[in-house]
Amino acid sequence: MTNEQFTHKKNARIAVSIFFFLSGFTFSTWASRIPDLQKKFQLNDAELGSLLVLLPLGLMLTMPVAGYLLNIYNSKNIMLIGSLLYSLLLGLLGLATKVWELGIILFFFGSFRNLFNISVNIQAVGVQGLFDKSIMTSFHGVWSVAGFAGAAIASLIISGDVSVTTHFLIIGIITFIIITIISRYVLQNDNHPHQRNTAFILPDKPLIKLAIIAFCSMVCEGTIGEWGSIYFEKQVNTSKGFTTLGYICYLCAMTVGRFAGDWAVNNWGVKRILQLSGTMVLTGVGLAILFPNITTAALGFF
Repeated sequence: MTNEQFTHKKNARIAVSIFFFLSGFTFSTWASRIPDLQKKFQLNDAELGSLLVLLPLGLMLTMPVAGYLLNIYNSKNIMLIGSLLYSLLLGLLGLATKVWELGIILFFFGSFRNLFNISVNIQAVGVQGLFDKSIMTSFHGVWSVAGFAGAAIASLIISGDVSVTTHFLIIGIITFIIITIISRYVLQNDNHPHQRNTAFILPDKPLIKLAIIAFCSMVCEGTIGEWGSIYFEKQVNTSKGFTTLGYICYLCAMTVGRFAGDWAVNNWGVKRILQLSGTMVLTGVGLAILFPNITTAALGFF
């Protein structure tokens, strides 16, 4: 391997890792301020739930569009557009003054989050192809570390009574700048041929089963990410600076799980890990609900 090839591999891995970091950091920044947005717009829990559903709705409706675009265009271009608009929309979330404005922005926030996440994973697959050993889970581990960092920084910002608008604008601008600098180092070309196929193809039975498992996983992740801070504030009755404690504990455990995922599957098998994971999720949520004090709830989220 020449020095130029080695440098290309290293730069591509670092650049894609940074994009994963920005994805996780941006989302955790949004999730950490949901209780403040609820207060700002004076929403009850039912109204907040109706509003929050617009984010996954935007994500789901963009799925076939994302697949179609990525089959035609390079993942680098889609990732660049998706990530830049994702960071821009974070800033706009803080600037919203009416509930309907917040709802529209949330819908597109979910849409471009989807474009960003799918394209950055395609980039990760391409970088994996440059290496002989498995490095894939490290990218997702970086996402979790970023989520933890975003939640931890949000706790400090919340303690300092910084407004949601200022918080989101600062993170959005910084993220936007980093993306424009780092984008030149990602993979320039995908390894798969681009062609125009049917926009929608019926899934087969194995894919449907996998989709159900993924759906259940995303329901759990969405519940903790979007309702965790509110639960700690209203049910656990934590002080203002500790509302994100549950989400931070959750992200810590997720980070450990992602970095240890390959080892666990190789030693115990996929089926057993799925069964163990489902049991642990049920146990953790049950613990947080049955014993809503700061110690047991934090342990349950972990």
